[in-house]
Amino acid sequence: MTEKVIPIDQPDLVRRVTVTGFVSTDGHFYGDDERLARYASCTHVRCDCGTLVHKGWMACDACREKKDIERYAALPKVEWNGDGFIYSDACDRYFQSYEEVVDYLRDAIADDPEFTVESLRLMICEPNMAREIDGNEHFSDDLPEDGEIPPELEAAFEALNAVIRKQPPLSWSPGKNAAIVTIDPADLAEVA
Repeated sequence: MTEKVIPIDQPDLVRRVTVTGFVSTDGHFYGDDERLARYASCTHVRCDCGTLVHKGWMACDACREKKDIERYAALPKVEWNGDGFIYSDACDRYFQSYEEVVDYLRDAIADDPEFTVESLRLMICEPNMAREIDGNEHFSDDLPEDGEIPPELEAAFEALNAVIRKQPPLSWSPGKNAAIVTIDPADLAEVA
């Protein structure tokens, strides 16, 4: 089969058309998508409540706060046993001990007497552990098809994995449970 030859100067090769559409303030053409052209041209958008917010956000501070509170209220509540970290969704802060929570609360209550431990929206954190190394998976792009890691390297990975299993958490992340932390009112009294 032979390829059909179409020369560049063939008269009926192209035709001129006129198109209409939306152009953003920076000159980009968006066809019939007026919404996208407007978004590209604006600096602010409207939140569902009507407040203007920077276009990097889809909701205003008040609506985001309301949604954060609703999301937190829907979490299962679990008594914190004092082990590991807890995270305050309200002030974006981690606490490692009951004493740290009490110290923070004492300062917050001094500024706002209505502030409570519930105002912190505490969450029990989950540990982020070092991941073990599976040599065959780690080097899968470097191995030949059906190839395996040499036994010496496999033994070294197993020795490293044994050390990894014994390590404490590398860090902590907010988990899926709201923390119940009971504060003794006597602990909130000013330290002399």
